[in-house]
Amino acid sequence: MKLYTKDQKLQQFLKRQETQQLLVYFEALKEPVILRELRKQFPGQKHLDKDLDQLIEHGIITRKERRYQLALPILTEYPTTALAERIKQRLLQELSPQQVLMLIAEEYWHDELEEVVAVDFSLPTLNRIENDQFSLVTINQGEALPETLPNYFANSERPLEFPKLSALLGDVQPQFFMDQIGLILERVIAGKTPRRSSIFLDSLNQTQVISENGQLQLPIYSPNLTVDLSLDWNSLAKETRFFLVRQLAAIALGEQASFSYLKKKKA
Repeated sequence: MKLYTKDQKLQQFLKRQETQQLLVYFEALKEPVILRELRKQFPGQKHLDKDLDQLIEHGIITRKERRYQLALPILTEYPTTALAERIKQRLLQELSPQQVLMLIAEEYWHDELEEVVAVDFSLPTLNRIENDQFSLVTINQGEALPETLPNYFANSERPLEFPKLSALLGDVQPQFFMDQIGLILERVIAGKTPRRSSIFLDSLNQTQVISENGQLQLPIYSPNLTVDLSLDWNSLAKETRFFLVRQLAAIALGEQASFSYLKKKKA
């Protein structure tokens, strides 16, 4: 089970090891339990009462008649399949899968939810690094994250998952990194060879943003990508839109683990 919420503070709380242990326990629970049983199961958790109160406050577990249990329904499949199937026909008739992914990411992707949502299947993720000149974006099919630059910087606290980039870039800050590769990308897009070797150029070569001979390898997003879907996206419930864009991304990705592209912000 994975929980999704727009509340950043709650997200950090849910990532804590103690919270994760509680959630795993409640997911497997068959019958409500009393506090004494919870304290017996988690003797080492010093803030158990406080953590339980926070989970109750956000509607993740309930406490009735002094007994605790999971409150959230757990989704086992996309609730938007019928709508996604209808939309994908129009999208893929007019655009390539790569164009569909770029359009979704730039025009429709959002992380807003009214309430916490629980799912037991994998959802696509989107990571982005950017400055005033460029955005570099990766859309991932699931939880496994290929070693791309957006994935690395979005998960810099987990360097073991990105051994090559971690060894190469260390603790380089994202903003400084983007400013440095922006200079390289400007030259490459203009048809010029990068001037000299650096860890920034090496990272672009290593992640196949730029080839060894100085050619751009990623597609560039075009703001002219449009499709009339006869759908008012803004009228959709936030939860519907949340799942719809991810299901469409999963369809467009197909067997790909991820897809990356570049967006140029300045002419």
